[in-house]
Amino acid sequence: MTLLYFSLNVQSLRCIIEPAQSLPIRTGMSDTFPQLGHVLAIRSDRTFLFKQGILTKKPLLLAVGGTCLLQLAVIYLPFFNDLFKTEALSLGELAACLGLSALVFHAVELEKWLRTKFFPLPKVSE
Repeated sequence: MTLLYFSLNVQSLRCIIEPAQSLPIRTGMSDTFPQLGHVLAIRSDRTFLFKQGILTKKPLLLAVGGTCLLQLAVIYLPFFNDLFKTEALSLGELAACLGLSALVFHAVELEKWLRTKFFPLPKVSE
């Protein structure tokens, strides 16, 4: 009986199912970008990223940039929209993902600053 009901109402369910198919990709975006900010920040546990030099680990930078481009391609390119059955993020949703990424990055950098200010490494005497 349930199968008959759903088979008769497939069209009405389509309006619910199609937007929901983008949800895993959208969730992935909101999880991936903060992780990328985090991986950039944790290259050192005490030295700030810009003090280390952002270009000092080019393979890492290439991996982060490539991941960003692939995530954006899956969301915004029509070929991938058809393939993965996704919808583009709105500007506000994309800004929220990028803002969360920046928040994670700066939280780790703040932790580094607090660690160096209040818990300095002991001086090694020679």
